[in-house]
Amino acid sequence: MNVLLTERIYAPAKFIYDGKTYDVQVRYRGDNAIHWNAPKKFYLIKFDKDDLFNGYRQLSFIIIRDRYFALEQFNNYRAEKFGIYYPPSWFGNLKVNGKNNGVYFIIENWNKEMLAKWEVPDESNFYDDTFAETPAGVIRDDDIWDKLDYWQKLASDSSFNYEHYSELYKLLELYNNPDD
Repeated sequence: MNVLLTERIYAPAKFIYDGKTYDVQVRYRGDNAIHWNAPKKFYLIKFDKDDLFNGYRQLSFIIIRDRYFALEQFNNYRAEKFGIYYPPSWFGNLKVNGKNNGVYFIIENWNKEMLAKWEVPDESNFYDDTFAETPAGVIRDDDIWDKLDYWQKLASDSSFNYEHYSELYKLLELYNNPDD
């Protein structure tokens, strides 16, 4: 179980839903062997930018026991009630090569297209941590709340001709040095 996926290689595939066929790219989702060494695997499906699936560019298919699916879906419901943005999620059956793999928790990946659907500026600074970029075999014991180096931009504000992280810097400052 200490084996890590070192290369994220996409394979071409067909995604069929409600009689429509999409040409997609698919790969295993997750780094650890638990995500890809069992009969039921985790998948990340990427749709062509000119042929989105119901407005989605990427979908993650997660085995429901892994993400405490009831709790996550409930938290998304609560976020909606509070007017907080969250990635759309639902449950669905997935067949792979004609074999029914059962129920998955399906969630859209955080991306620029999601910002556009929310009708917020899709050229806003939108961050993610860099832990997903960590080379295989490297164990990190740092904390993303310590410094800017542990963050990456998923979308950038193009009104500046340089990279700036001012709002993230302010968030980290408030988190690490709160005043009364």
